[in-house]
Amino acid sequence: MLGAAAQAELAITDGDQLMKLRRIATFALLLMTACSSSKEDVPNPAAEAAIPMKTMSGKSGEAGEAGELICESQTAETAQLTESFAMRVDGSATIDRSLSIRFVGVDEDSRCPRGVQCVWAGNAKVRIQVQEDGQPAAELFLNTHSDSPTSVSYESYVISLESVEPHPEQDKQIPENGYCANLVVKAL
Repeated sequence: MLGAAAQAELAITDGDQLMKLRRIATFALLLMTACSSSKEDVPNPAAEAAIPMKTMSGKSGEAGEAGELICESQTAETAQLTESFAMRVDGSATIDRSLSIRFVGVDEDSRCPRGVQCVWAGNAKVRIQVQEDGQPAAELFLNTHSDSPTSVSYESYVISLESVEPHPEQDKQIPENGYCANLVVKAL
C-alpha cells in the first residue's frame, strides 16, 4: 500500500499527463479544422477570375481549372533578357542567343489548394535544364516559396521563377505535363 505522499505524487503525475493529452487533442482538433475549411469559408476572388498569362508564342493563355494547359508552346522559341516568359513542361527557349532553357518538370507541388486554409503556403519545386554555348548542360531547381531558392545563377545569368500555374485546387489532380512555369532571365 502506498503512503499519502506517494499517492499525492501519483495523482499529480496522472493529472499532468491528462492535461498534456488534452492540450495535444485540442491542438490536433484546431489543426484539422484549419486544414479542412471549405471554399465558402475563405473567399478568394483570384480563384474566380481567369488570370491572363503571356506564353512564348505571344498568345494569351488562361490559368483556369487544375490540369488545364495554359502554355501553348512546346518548341524552341526565343525570349528577351529581363522580360517574363512562360514555358510548358518540355518546352524550351533561347535567351540572348546563347542561353538555352528547358522546363523539365515540377518535382514537388505542396502548395495549398485554392479555397483551403492551410498552416503553410507550400512550395512548387521546378526543375530546369540550362546550357550556354560551349558549356555543359546543368540541371537547376527553382521554387515558388521564398524559404527555398526562387532564383539561381548560371554562368553570366540569373534565372528567376515568378510563378507556376495552374494553382492546385482541392480534389483535382494536375497532370505532370499540365504545368506552366513563368520565368525571367537577367544578365549578371
